[in-house]
Amino acid sequence: MASSFTEPGILVIAHTRPSHLAAVLESLRRQNATRFVQLWIDGHQSKQRYIRSVTECQEVAAQYPEVSLTALNGNLGIDKLMLDALSSMCSRFEEIIVLEDDCFPTANAIASFSSALAGIRDLPEMFSVYGHHFLVPGEDDFFPRFQGWGWATWSHKLIPLLSQAKQCLAMSEPEYIRWVAPLLTDDVRARLSATPGRYPPAEHYFSWDALFAALTASRRLCHRRTPTRVIFNCGIGKDGMRFPYADKFRRPPFNMISVEEVWDHFE
Repeated sequence: MASSFTEPGILVIAHTRPSHLAAVLESLRRQNATRFVQLWIDGHQSKQRYIRSVTECQEVAAQYPEVSLTALNGNLGIDKLMLDALSSMCSRFEEIIVLEDDCFPTANAIASFSSALAGIRDLPEMFSVYGHHFLVPGEDDFFPRFQGWGWATWSHKLIPLLSQAKQCLAMSEPEYIRWVAPLLTDDVRARLSATPGRYPPAEHYFSWDALFAALTASRRLCHRRTPTRVIFNCGIGKDGMRFPYADKFRRPPFNMISVEEVWDHFE
């Protein structure tokens, strides 16, 4: 059983992967954390390819009535969904933990996040704590590369980035590419290159996590991994949508597993 912890807000983002969502919520239930969960499920907007899987995600959520559910009708996409949900979290919580539906938390994940956040609360250069480790050289207490696969921060540190990210989301893609280009100085690129083989594509198109990586690097903000790995990204496989089964994604700096493997890593 997980140890005691403070009461953060836990944002869980989902859309079309009911098996992934079920694993995340069940893990949180087993560590007595579902009462802190704010679950946002993107909608299907009457698109036939999404209706069944979105409905199944909503059915999974119904099995956890203590979870606060925001089920959308429109199909926002991950970038707007994430920014909208983070804005809502910032208006309600000081300490925020963020999990997408492919970010499986281990038995002590929430306690570990809260403890790690407490340890860096007074360090102005620290932006976030992350639980899915890159497992690359130099991944020490002050890592320069943001990790969006299971992370935590405080609302007062998040709000300035959210404000800029929303402005960028409102831009056309050509406008955004012109805006971000001067941000990516040699120093910023060096900081983002701390994970060889996995460089955030902020200069090519808008992506919330790539932009967060660039914005925090440009502000010389740092990130600290949890003392032990407490998040396992399970976004590979037929339901992973973006990442196929491939050895390269199982190795650093990705270190991914399939959803069928998650309970092997719970304890």
